[in-house]
Parts: sequence; C-alpha cells; structure tokens
Amino acid sequence: MATKKKNAEQASPVVGKKSVVSLLTALTMILSVAMALALPPAVELDRLMLHAQSALKAKSYNEAADYLAKAQKLGIALPENFALGYATALAGLEKTDKAKDVLDKYFSKYGTKGSSYQEVLELLVRIENQEQGKSKTPAQSESQTAGAAKKGGADIAPTRPQLPFAVSEDIWQTIEASAFYRNLPQPQAYRINYQTSVQSVYTGAKSSKLPKPGPKRQNVAIEGTSLGDKGSMHKSRISLDGNTSVTENYLLGGAISLGSTAEGKAASFIKSLDELNGSLFPLQIGNRLSVRYQSAYLPDRRFDSTVSSSCEIMNKVPASTLHPRLKGDAWNIRCQNSYTSHYDNRVNSSVIDDYYLEDLGLMLSVVGQLNFLQKKFILPQPGDQTVLVAEGEYGSHNTTTYISYDWSVTTEDQEKGKIKPSAQPASTAAASANWGLADQDFSIMTGQGMMEKVRMAERRADILAAAQAGDMVSQYLIGVSYDTGVGIDKDAFQKIDWITKAAEQGLVRARGALGLSRIAGIGTTQDDLSGWTLLMEASNAGNAFAQYWAAILTLSGMDAGGGMVRQFSYLKKSDANALLRRSAEAGLASAQYSLGHSYLQRTEFNRKDLKQARFWLEKAAAQNSAEAATALANMR
Repeated sequence: MATKKKNAEQASPVVGKKSVVSLLTALTMILSVAMALALPPAVELDRLMLHAQSALKAKSYNEAADYLAKAQKLGIALPENFALGYATALAGLEKTDKAKDVLDKYFSKYGTKGSSYQEVLELLVRIENQEQGKSKTPAQSESQTAGAAKKGGADIAPTRPQLPFAVSEDIWQTIEASAFYRNLPQPQAYRINYQTSVQSVYTGAKSSKLPKPGPKRQNVAIEGTSLGDKGSMHKSRISLDGNTSVTENYLLGGAISLGSTAEGKAASFIKSLDELNGSLFPLQIGNRLSVRYQSAYLPDRRFDSTVSSSCEIMNKVPASTLHPRLKGDAWNIRCQNSYTSHYDNRVNSSVIDDYYLEDLGLMLSVVGQLNFLQKKFILPQPGDQTVLVAEGEYGSHNTTTYISYDWSVTTEDQEKGKIKPSAQPASTAAASANWGLADQDFSIMTGQGMMEKVRMAERRADILAAAQAGDMVSQYLIGVSYDTGVGIDKDAFQKIDWITKAAEQGLVRARGALGLSRIAGIGTTQDDLSGWTLLMEASNAGNAFAQYWAAILTLSGMDAGGGMVRQFSYLKKSDANALLRRSAEAGLASAQYSLGHSYLQRTEFNRKDLKQARFWLEKAAAQNSAEAATALANMR
C-alpha cells in the first residue's frame, strides 16, 4: 500500500517498539518525570514493607527485592523480618550469595534469640541445598517446568526465554496452558535502521511552559532476536542529538510484554496476567485473541499500568499491496487496544489494523511504523512524516520526517546457519570445504590448533576472496585471523567487522564469538545483555566454544583488570557446570582442561577424583594444551 508524503502518522521518536502493545507501554515512560511522594522515613518504611510482603506472596521476587532495597536505603532501623523477606526475594532471583550475606547479618545481630530465627535458619538450609542442586527455588522451578514433559511425555513445553528479571511461576503456568502460547510460531530475527528529523511541540498544561525545542536529528538501530522457542527480544539503540539510549523489550508474539530494560537495568516487568483467551494461530479468518495484564514500572511504581488488547483476523490480502518488497499473503488483524496509567487512571484506547506477513513470519508492526490517523502500520519511505501524540499534563505533538528507512528479516533456517548465500563462486565453496575448522569448534580462538593456523596463513588470500564474495565461514575465518594475527597484523575492529558479517548470515560459531566480544567490549561497544544473548544462542545450538565461555563466565567470571572480576549470574551454576562438561565431551581442549582441573580438588559440583582429572587432562594435553600438560606433570 503506497505511503502518502507528509502524511500525519505516529512513530515514536523515543521508543523503537513496533507492536501495538509496546507502543502503549512506551507512553507511560513519558510520565516518569513526576516527583516522588515525600513521606516521613518511618511511614515510607512501612509502605515499602507492605508492598514487599504482597509481592512475596505473589512470588514477584524482582518486585519484592526492589521494594526492600529501597527500604534499606532509607538509612533507618529495619524490622527483624526484613532479613527474611529480602533473603527470600534474592533466593527467588537465584542471587544466593547475596541472600546468604543478608542472613549472615541477621545471625550476627539476633543470634538464636530472634523471633524469626527458625524461619531464617530453614531458609539458609534451602539456599545451601539449592546451590548443590538438591532443591528448587521458584526461579529454578520455572526453568524445570518449562522443560518438563506434559500429557505423559507426548507434549513438551516450549523452552522459556532467559530474562534479566523475574516473571512469577503463576504467570508462566497461565501462559503455557494457553492456546495462544502453544500455537505461537517461533519469531524471526530482524534488523531496522533509519534516520529521521524530529520536531516537537509541547501541548500539555505543564509541558507547554517548557522552552520550545528545535528540530533534532535521530538515528535508530533496532535488532530483534528470538529467545527460547516462543519469545523475542527487541533492542533499540536511539541516538538523538549526540545522546544515545538503549532499551530492550522482551515479548511473546507482540501481544504480551514480559518486561523491559533501559541502559542495562530492569525497567518494567509483567506483574499479573488477568486474561489470555483465544489464539490467532493457526491463521484463519475469524480467529480471536484477547489479552489483559498489568505491568510494573520499576523507576517509579506510581506509573504502573494496565494493558489490554482484543484482536481478530478480518481478511487476507496479497502482501505486495502493502509494499512492493513484500511477498505472499498478508493477514489483516484488527486490534482494539487500551492502556491505563495507574498514576491518573487515564485510559488511552485505539482500534488499529496490523498485518501478519506470512512469507516473513512477522507482523507488519515489527518492521514498520504506525500511521496514527489512519490506524494502520506502514513501511515509511524517505520524505514521509509521522506524528506521535502524547496527551496529559506533559503532552506533546512530535512530527518525525524520515530521511532513510532500511529493514531486513532473517528466516529461521538462515538464523540456524542452514542457508548460505544463493550465489557462491566455486572458490568460495572450496575455501569452506578445505578449512579444517568448518565443522569443528573455536580452537583457533583459544590458542590451539597450530597446524590449522599454518594452513590459514598459507590459504588466507583464497579465504579472503571467498569472504569478500559472501561466504560466511570464510568471513568468520578472516575475522579470526585478525584476532590471532595469522597472516596479518592483529586488529580488533577488523575482527568484529568480519565476524559480524558471518553472524548476520546466521553462522552459529560467529554469533557466539560476537557475543563474547560484546561482553568483553573488545573491538565493539561493551554490552553484557546482547552479548550474553548471542553467546547463549550459539550454546543452545550446540557450539562447544559458546558452551565453554557461558560456563566459565558463570563459574569464574571475567577479569576486569586491577584485580577485579566481573561476575555473571544469567545461568544457574549447576547448569553452567553441565555446559562445561558438554563442551569437554564435544572435544574442546580448554573445556577438557577446566573440567579435569576441577577434579583435582573437591568443588561445589565435583568430588575430588584423580582418575577423572587424569582422564580429562590427558585429552586436553593430546590437543597440545600446555596447561593440561603441566597439570599432569604435577600429578606424578
């Protein structure tokens, strides 16, 4: 469908979210400039403790921990039951070390005479058992429930996405029991980049008194990646007049926002799911879906919100009628949405047409922008204008003019590395087939495989030609050569450039290497969350290198310089230990050495076993691991 120039539409200059629900969620962020309530410290403490008790009862551990952390910062005497509540919340979030620190302080202060002594002691025992894998916290129960077989093993629950915040087990059970979740297709990966000019006019009673802003140049980069079997993460990096903000939204089908982060910190999460009925999939005209949930806004809980959506498939049209680049069928989905801010109970409602693009496996709202006046999504062209209207005391009228707008979608097969570029010269295929690492692990990245390095130096010119022609394995290998200095001077930025090319085409090992580079901040911007997401994608796909580093970062951390170690807690340590073993079993020498070394003394997960230690160290030494050879010599 052609876009009219200078058309009044809506596209958020602040939030890169493309779904209707996320658009509604973004509107509440505008209200966060209001001042916090000023209560006497003792009254504020009672208020926070009551909220925390309610959150704990609902198993909303992230919310409870947030309230109790704020209570701790008041700087006044805390009630005895504070320790029990805070440690329970931290244990529910699997932050067991911090939970034990809280309990240690309780025992130091109250000893055995505290009124909560027995409950606190029992919690400590549960935490200790949890760390040794003998019991399940609510968070552990979630991950195990997700993998459990249902209906006698005939129906396996989809893998839940890994989130940087907690979602209660009650909510997950409601989601997993729904037809919406069971029928939801796996989301596809996508990228969007656009440049705009934004002119804002303040229209609210309070905002109109602010200085009139001039036009601002905005650059937006958006990346969508799949999480688990059904979830997705929508990351927006927005640069506006030299200031950059990064937000990440965690979604289920665009209909439910599980939560979000801003600048790497949790910003919101779903706190209750009040309604989830029907399903749009499998696609059929007349199918309906209704959703209603409440979202907590962590920076200021007064701005919590309620989101509801009722959608129906109306008809089916050729996708090319929406945009010439689109193919196949587009299913017209009409949604009635409402968003209520708990701050002033103002209800914003709208009826909007969206389309599911069958060929791409995505909603048009994901890759497009909302034409607010026409109540439909479009793909902007240079020169088009859109409008974002925000009402209320801090209302504004924001006109966005598009200078450029580019987007791309990676299908599931491409994401898994099954599809290579359609046109490859013969030299490309030869370079991939003759390179020893094409179907192995990342040994060259860990300082092993010297013969492979020699071959790399000898064949670098051929591999470079293949990489320039688009072969993703060759692109990855050229990136590796810049990391190891084989046949060329080391260059971290060139390494990232080439590995990114391979990762964008779906090469699993490249995605893992790119993820680790982002975590380390070498050759690219340091970004733990997106780096960890890429690393776990490769790990879940069976890549030994990614499994090894996910395990090491969890069990040992990363050297941050100055004697400091960066700790990572995205995984349970027991799961990390299992990944280390899988990586060793797959033949990665570094993992074999680490696993063998862990048997030299009793550890949290392994007993002392010199026979096992020798077994794994010998395997690593056979692959020229100097560390393993030294360890074996010391055993004699």
